[in-house]
Amino acid sequence: MAGLLALVVSSFWSLDLQWAQFFSAEAAASMGRFVGEFFPPDLSPAFLRKVGVGMAETLAMSLLGTLLAVVAAWRWRCRPARASSCCGHPPARC
Repeated sequence: MAGLLALVVSSFWSLDLQWAQFFSAEAAASMGRFVGEFFPPDLSPAFLRKVGVGMAETLAMSLLGTLLAVVAAWRWRCRPARASSCCGHPPARC
C-alpha cells in the first residue's frame, strides 16, 4: 500500500501542476459554467437519437468483448495442465 501511495505522489510531483490555478476564482467560475450547461437537459428527439445510437454501439462492443473473452478463457482454461490432463478430462477433449 505504501508503494502505491509513493507512485501516486511521485506521479503528481513529476507533473508541472500549478495548484493555485486549480482553486482560483476563474477555475470555480469555469466549473460552474460547465455544470450549468447540464441544466436543463437536452431532451430533443435528435439528441436522444444520437445518445441511443451511441449507447447501442457501446453495449454491442462490450458484449462482443465479453464474448471474445469467454471464448479465449474457454479455449485456454487448462493450458498449464495439458501435458497430463485437462481439468480432469483426457487431453483429447481440450
